[in-house]
Amino acid sequence: MSVSEPALDLTPIRLNRRFSQRTVVSSRGLLPTLYRSAEICQKLDITNGELHDWMRNGLPYQQDARGHLWFEGQSLAAWVERVRETWPRQALQPNEAYCLRCRRAVPLANPVQRREGQHILHIAQCPHCGCTIHRGDADD
Repeated sequence: MSVSEPALDLTPIRLNRRFSQRTVVSSRGLLPTLYRSAEICQKLDITNGELHDWMRNGLPYQQDARGHLWFEGQSLAAWVERVRETWPRQALQPNEAYCLRCRRAVPLANPVQRREGQHILHIAQCPHCGCTIHRGDADD
């Protein structure tokens, strides 16, 4: 089998969308063995198109003499972690929460506070889409 080793490129990898939580968690459980593309798609709950997009963006794979693609489990998991590290993270301001529907930070307007164990939960409405947003704080 020939191994496709992507050139070492230190520029951030930009995919069409972020990995789902299921994909990230499932990739960590891959064994150090070779998987077919259909197995990877099933285990990580991704489409074949997403897998090929990853390959264009540096996912290591092997191709045998018959043209079949093979993916080594731990190399794939390491690649997923490396890509996740390149994504910018946005720190929320004290008066902001993250709206899961809008996928952005929004201001907390008139939040209701509720105690949950040793944490304080701020509950408000997103000013853009109207869904309920939550933000937790540690009890000082």
